[in-house]
Amino acid sequence: MSMMELVSTLVAQVVVFPLQFVSFWASVSLPLLYIPLLFAGFKPGVSIFLALLAIHVVSLILGHGYGREETTLEEEPTTHEHPIDA
Repeated sequence: MSMMELVSTLVAQVVVFPLQFVSFWASVSLPLLYIPLLFAGFKPGVSIFLALLAIHVVSLILGHGYGREETTLEEEPTTHEHPIDA
């Protein structure tokens, strides 16, 4: 294993995977904060809602790849390769 591969693996395990994990679960749980804002009638302010919405969009983008395995085109199964036995 070359030094670049080692560094890239280390960065992925220490930075990328935890960031995707936190971002994914933040994007899942942030809509729960919209409910109190809706019932309060935005009395805390529209700026809080817009900030929450911006954080939600960023977390959706950063957490998008969480839980997906990297596959190549050769590894992806196709439906015509497996005939159905009748």
